[in-house]
Amino acid sequence: MSARILLVTGSRALDDHVQALHWEREQVSARADSFRPTLVVTGDARGPDESARVHAKRRGLPLECWSLSGWVAAWGAGRDRRWWPESEPPLTPRHWPLERNRRMVAHVAELAKTAEATLVLALYAPWSRTQGTAHTVGLARAAGLTVIEATCPAEYGPGVRS
Repeated sequence: MSARILLVTGSRALDDHVQALHWEREQVSARADSFRPTLVVTGDARGPDESARVHAKRRGLPLECWSLSGWVAAWGAGRDRRWWPESEPPLTPRHWPLERNRRMVAHVAELAKTAEATLVLALYAPWSRTQGTAHTVGLARAAGLTVIEATCPAEYGPGVRS
């Protein structure tokens, strides 16, 4: 079986509201189940990253979790390794997430050269004030990766009682 790589990215704000969290989990599960990945790649944040990690572990899928600590934890996907070499000068904390995403996308783009299929799933919260997901999507598109974007219904966000 040839590699099918799924990279999941998205807004942490989706975890702030129960209906949005349910939407997020449904999106990750449905897209992953239809894509049938042999490797799931994601960050270590809450939100869609966490949903992707949970989904992969429940299904017994190999998983790479790119942590802001500078490490990639590889469950069933090889050995843990550093994404930020100790020999490189440290970044300021606010630059770590963007650099981690840049290197994560570059890694997936490299794997895509020999993979059967690669997909980036990007989940947005329209009420989010950050642009990390859009940044990652831009990097993925620039690397020639296929991207599917989905935006949570605004009524699932702030001001909704659950």
